[in-house]
Amino acid sequence: MKAFARSPGAVLALLVILAPAPSAARRQGMAVGRVTITANGARSLDVSGDETPAFCRAFRLVPADVRTFFAVAGRVDERAFTHDLSMSRCHAAGTLTLKTGARARWFIDLERRGSLVLPGGRTLYFYCLACRSSKFDDVYEDDRALAKALWRGPPKRP
Repeated sequence: MKAFARSPGAVLALLVILAPAPSAARRQGMAVGRVTITANGARSLDVSGDETPAFCRAFRLVPADVRTFFAVAGRVDERAFTHDLSMSRCHAAGTLTLKTGARARWFIDLERRGSLVLPGGRTLYFYCLACRSSKFDDVYEDDRALAKALWRGPPKRP
């Protein structure tokens, strides 16, 4: 046993075995209470694309979709959110109350990107590989690889 404890490779192997799986950590995301939807099936002019207003009207979320998104989505940085991941003109937005009592503005688009603007203006960015709802577009392989590389683990509670 002493030889095992002194071997750096053995210690690393033990840590890898005992470390929680990313999927388990991912399920510990933002705990969301009340959700208000102020824009649903909306179309943004800030993103280029050929999605028509009629196409975007079909992207409609319900409060349970929003809660699930933020419960399982992984954090990404601002660069990935604004430049690297696929974007959609189609989105939903609103406000929510975190279980901590803090209120935030939220945004989720058809391509599985989301954001929370917390009190004080701090913005958290998300991408949801684990979202299984048919409301979202299929995941492009480039987005899957990038999100996995950038995933920062479960968000810290504000």
